[in-house]
Amino acid sequence: MILFGLRAKRRRLGTVFTECPQCHRACSQVIARSQRWFTLFFIPVIPFAATYLTVCSMCSGATKVDRDRAEHLSALGAQPAGQPPAAPAPGSSAADTMPPGYPPMHGGAVADDA
Repeated sequence: MILFGLRAKRRRLGTVFTECPQCHRACSQVIARSQRWFTLFFIPVIPFAATYLTVCSMCSGATKVDRDRAEHLSALGAQPAGQPPAAPAPGSSAADTMPPGYPPMHGGAVADDA
């Protein structure tokens, strides 16, 4: 008896902060590669059919992208190890560093109109 089949493995390439093409919100997008494998006795043997995706962290919508675009986005989101994210400029607030399209940040409690 020989056991064979297909299996998909997903590998995370990186994360980038950009606008989602489906929900049109600026949020983090996970760049991933999904690779299909021919398996023999549950062991992946022959790879084929790789697809690249971006997955939105807000709406969980997945969008296919080509390999060049996925590599470009993952390089754009890559940061050298051990280097902290850039701090905002002195005198600026968190609202100044938010990308366009975000609602302004307000302090205090939110009133419920119900």
